Amino acid sequence: MNVNWYINRLKTMSVPELVFRVDQMVTRKVNKLKNQSLFPEKQLIALPPKLLDTKDLPYHSYDTHFDILGVEWDYTRPIDWHKDIRTNGTFPLVFCREVNTRTDENGIAKYVWEPNRHQFLTRIAQQYQATKDQKYLHLFQSVMESWIEQNPYLIGVNWYSNIEVNVRILTWFLCWEILDVNEVMERSEPFRKFVNEKWVPLIYLHCKYSHDFPSRFSSANNHRISECVGLFVASSYWKFEESAKWNRHAKKVTEQELIKQHTESGINREETSEYMQFITDFFLIAHVVAEKTGNPFSSRFKSLFHKVFLYLYHLVDVEGNINHYGDGDDGRTFILEEDKEEFNNFLSLLTSGAIIFNDPNLKSRCNGFDLKNRILFGNDGEYAFDSIEEIEVERTSRFYEKDGHFLFRKEDGPDQEIFLHYDVAPLGFLGIAAHGHSDALSFYMGVDGQFVFIDPGTYTYHTDMEWRNYFISTLAHNTVCVDNENQALRGGPTMWVRHYKAEVVEVQKDDMLERVTGRHNGYQETGVIHTRTIAFNREKDRFTIIDEIEVQDQNEHNLKIPFHLHPEIVVNQLSSRDFNLQSEDARPVSIHFQEDLQIERVKGQESPILGWYSPSFYKKEPCEVLLAQITVNKSITIKTEIQIHESID
Repeated sequence: MNVNWYINRLKTMSVPELVFRVDQMVTRKVNKLKNQSLFPEKQLIALPPKLLDTKDLPYHSYDTHFDILGVEWDYTRPIDWHKDIRTNGTFPLVFCREVNTRTDENGIAKYVWEPNRHQFLTRIAQQYQATKDQKYLHLFQSVMESWIEQNPYLIGVNWYSNIEVNVRILTWFLCWEILDVNEVMERSEPFRKFVNEKWVPLIYLHCKYSHDFPSRFSSANNHRISECVGLFVASSYWKFEESAKWNRHAKKVTEQELIKQHTESGINREETSEYMQFITDFFLIAHVVAEKTGNPFSSRFKSLFHKVFLYLYHLVDVEGNINHYGDGDDGRTFILEEDKEEFNNFLSLLTSGAIIFNDPNLKSRCNGFDLKNRILFGNDGEYAFDSIEEIEVERTSRFYEKDGHFLFRKEDGPDQEIFLHYDVAPLGFLGIAAHGHSDALSFYMGVDGQFVFIDPGTYTYHTDMEWRNYFISTLAHNTVCVDNENQALRGGPTMWVRHYKAEVVEVQKDDMLERVTGRHNGYQETGVIHTRTIAFNREKDRFTIIDEIEVQDQNEHNLKIPFHLHPEIVVNQLSSRDFNLQSEDARPVSIHFQEDLQIERVKGQESPILGWYSPSFYKKEPCEVLLAQITVNKSITIKTEIQIHESID
């Protein structure tokens, strides 16, 4: 491990956090010395109640392959649970905190953890529920037994991260419900023995781990949410001696974390749009279990939870797409659909929100009553969904001034839309801002459901550091990059040690013109302050971007202003300053640069890296970048115009 990473990580910690980290390390070591690899003889006080309506689920053709981040994985073959299915690297069977997951020394940890979330087991459970064919039950049991055999408590990479432990808990809860384990145990003695002697003790160990090793202080982000929700669902459902204590604690923390990790408007503070579907699903399953066990969350929780759904409602475009700002790794809290590739969880969440809050706005943009919501809400949920009024909503711009997110929008009917997201938000959440990107004052824009100017995505976390550094960099986003430096100082692949401060300077909004001015101080030590105004003339369908560069010293500064285009956009250059941007199913767009800029077209460049788009984790493809440059030694104002056309002759 790089010594600099440890030094930078220590810089982000307070004294109480250092004390906590030492205590956690000692606790794990003590557990290791106690030979915790032995299974405890734990039994349930009582069988869990039936909570979900899992009868008569639709039948899907039997497919033994599961897509894991682009790798087709056959779960019927013997499984090495410590193997990276992409590179075939293998992680060692050593004490969990001694495993190196931050480099590719053993492989890519993400490609080990994804199969170990067991989310493919819900498919096997659905197959059994639909057919009652014993081969599915036997397959389920054999997979679980192989995992137990290969993963002694606290040994190996699969006990490294609490988020992985708790995603497994939620998967097992859903599998127990879909299989109807209580009923199956009455008919099958071998399965009953497996449940009582292996599965239940394993569930207990997961609950114990979740409770004993919490994420706190600067790492208490989405991991903390997974821990409290996983433990809340487990302790609400499976009753051990400690369950009541665990449940009180987990419910309290779940309420706290919803409030702590979201703004008053319902925007997640990690500053990552893709993670919002991941995090919202945690709170969704907690809400469902709380309601069904007569232990509901507070009215304050529910009010803020509604706002989370409303932000997603405003963030999706006319086709239900979201361009992912900040980190995204394709993670799902749980999977209850046959086709993970095509399933749109953002739209499914709008269905869930519509049911919970009886909200016709959410229903107007959702994907209908799907299988996921069928399992979570049952027949009553379907009736509630069908009873919600059908309305047509013409969404308009939505400005979250306190939070720094500005959604410019103009809808002309069901298929025509102009949409631009302007980011004047903080870098990320807590001291390390783990999943934020250095993207102050950046934007992305779409027309008629086709993204034109994009946020390039994530690609990777802890491996391929040259690519990680690029995708989180300022130059990889549609903003101004000064002297090839980032606006924030990076301390590691998921750690920022110096944050910028972004502020909203002015907002103007009327029927014809919408205008937002933002500023950040990320280049203040360099001697530059960047202020950007984005104005939308709704009558003329035109955006004007004005970048004010205040040079506070006498030095020369190189300014790069990239405009990243979606790979499907075709660029036609009309002059040195004018470009037409066209796609197959959307109205054309043109962009005009001012005269004193040097404009370069870059695509798929590797040295230095520029012109790449990552549509999902560990996937990347070339995209065209219109790169405007100028070197200045005094303050300057740069104006760029983007015009949406009905047609271009």
